[in-house]
Amino acid sequence: MNYDEMKFQEWASRGIKLVRAECSNKFAIGDWILNGENVFQSTMTLQDLLLKAHCLTGLSTTTLGLYRLTAQKFPAEHRTEELSYAHHQEASTLETIEERVRALDYARKNKISKSMLRKWIKMQRVPEANKAVKEDFSCRCPECGYRGYDSTFRVQK
Repeated sequence: MNYDEMKFQEWASRGIKLVRAECSNKFAIGDWILNGENVFQSTMTLQDLLLKAHCLTGLSTTTLGLYRLTAQKFPAEHRTEELSYAHHQEASTLETIEERVRALDYARKNKISKSMLRKWIKMQRVPEANKAVKEDFSCRCPECGYRGYDSTFRVQK
């Protein structure tokens, strides 16, 4: 077995362990794909790497690609354990790391679901005409602090 084959076997073994873990960490799998892409960039394409990862893990190449993209968009220092992977995935659609971190900060501070974060991100892309609605499209429960929304993003009364 040559050095490249040994590197691949080591990489493959690590990926299988990640997926078999009871609570497989999607970021860890994404980081694993990024690591493989970096290590094997001279010997295989990303497509080939995703196909090999699929064969090893049983996860679809689309799922593996999404895990990779989210991990790439959120380096470890910008991830927050207070929010779910799904929150990070929603915020990964934003262009800059500053926008992505701002979206996660908003979600964390306001304790909103990933679905509400998606809607908030869409509202950030609305033209200036909707600025008044965008300022604060929620109401807060005085007892628990939960923010509620109606279907038009107007403050509920």
